[in-house]
Amino acid sequence: MAIRTWESEEYHSFWQKSDFAYLDRMERTILRKFIESGNWFIDIGGGYGRLLDLYRDRFSNVVISDYSISMLEDANRRLIQEGIRNVTLIAADAHKLPFVDSAFNSAMMVRLIHHIVNPAPVIQEARRILKPHGSFILEYQNKRNFSFLIKARLGLMKRQDLRTLDPYEAGPMYWIFHPRAIGRLVSDGFILNQTLGGGIFWRRKFLNTIFPRLELIDSTVARFLGRHTLTHQIFLKLQVQKESPQIDLAAEGHPKSILDLLKCPGCGFAALKNIDSSVICLHCRQAFPVCGYLYDFRLSDK
Repeated sequence: MAIRTWESEEYHSFWQKSDFAYLDRMERTILRKFIESGNWFIDIGGGYGRLLDLYRDRFSNVVISDYSISMLEDANRRLIQEGIRNVTLIAADAHKLPFVDSAFNSAMMVRLIHHIVNPAPVIQEARRILKPHGSFILEYQNKRNFSFLIKARLGLMKRQDLRTLDPYEAGPMYWIFHPRAIGRLVSDGFILNQTLGGGIFWRRKFLNTIFPRLELIDSTVARFLGRHTLTHQIFLKLQVQKESPQIDLAAEGHPKSILDLLKCPGCGFAALKNIDSSVICLHCRQAFPVCGYLYDFRLSDK
């Protein structure tokens, strides 16, 4: 599995740096423009719930999925301490999510695909679990950003690296993408509603120290930056295109428990039952541990 995973302590320290604190504020400012409201929502690759406050009150039921068990354990402690009851945590591989088709009204995938060299299967997996006409927020790192373009003009980067549609590995297990390549991926099953850009002051530590609200500038020019794909991060607001299923398990007005939306990632059957501190697949008898609000559906570690 070509994907980079984080441990909780490492990821917390990442966001405490001044320039990344700016990115956190910028992402929140832009994502607020996209996140709607409804019944079932999933944050794919949501880690310890960094962005939980953006959507927890907008949806009746929220799921945070991530492969890192330590980050989800942090989120689990927070949910218990704060008495948050409408959030479920699922440890799972984003390539093979343990949910039935058309389970969710809305989904978000932020800061995930730049750790995956081939994000196409992950994006299509998000489409699979979303209802027809459901909304999908996708963020990616853009290799055609103005900083890289200037570096290429000065000879500090190869121009060909920015022209090719192949992902550019900017660091270990860290890929950034050409906007046209991402456009091709999302053209398969999605309608693009809006594009916003942000992150123009990333790695400008001096500016971030002197001016603490630079994200407001990002927000003001987000449409321009998104339209011309000039900046470090691109945010897409997409709508799912697919035929309606015969049975819609996440229909509006009919709230279901998380068990109604889960399926076994091993055999693919949706017949699951809570037994003691596990969820058991009634077809293949695979057991998945449960602790508080956290369900562990990872297969490779079992």
